[in-house]
Amino acid sequence: MIKAKNHTKIVAILQKHNYDSTNLQCIGTGKEGQIFETEKLIFKYFPDKKIIPETTLNFIKEHILGNQEIQGLRRITDILETDTELVFVSPNMHCSPYKGGDEIGTLHILKDAHKNGYVHTNFKPDNLMYSEGNVLELIDVGRDVVPLTDALFKNMVERAFLTTYYSDSPQLAKMMSALHTENRNIDEMQLRNYSQKLCLILGDEHE
Repeated sequence: MIKAKNHTKIVAILQKHNYDSTNLQCIGTGKEGQIFETEKLIFKYFPDKKIIPETTLNFIKEHILGNQEIQGLRRITDILETDTELVFVSPNMHCSPYKGGDEIGTLHILKDAHKNGYVHTNFKPDNLMYSEGNVLELIDVGRDVVPLTDALFKNMVERAFLTTYYSDSPQLAKMMSALHTENRNIDEMQLRNYSQKLCLILGDEHE
């Protein structure tokens, strides 16, 4: 178990909102905050709520929170707030890690994003898990979940492509960073084939 300096703070928030904090453990720390779990729930704790722009938080509240139509993101069932902090609440389900190569899984996440009007701007292997039912989903919901635009969706597609075929490459981070440069280290023909498969899937939405 990871010792978390914010354990007391999140316990106070959970108790205020009538959540059971028994056996609450910190299971990870990231750039935005910390991840805690109990037997039934996952809590993503943001010690500084300003890390998520207000427009992004409002989008998550209005379009992501409680939306059971969304299949490509970890489900958010509640958002707890103080004047300075945030907690995102999700079900604690048995999950298994993503190991790369799942073209069907990444394409279906892209279809889900397009259908539901969101983009995840940090699509990468570390942010993917298989939930119950072996459904691939993005698990890191925070400032990287924003409204869909053509440009942002194009970037999400390219990052999903790299995540599918190059997840084990030691150069993956550099390849991701180079997507917007003239030095793209990417198989453009393979990317076109991947994008064409996505277009066929997106076409099914409208039939």
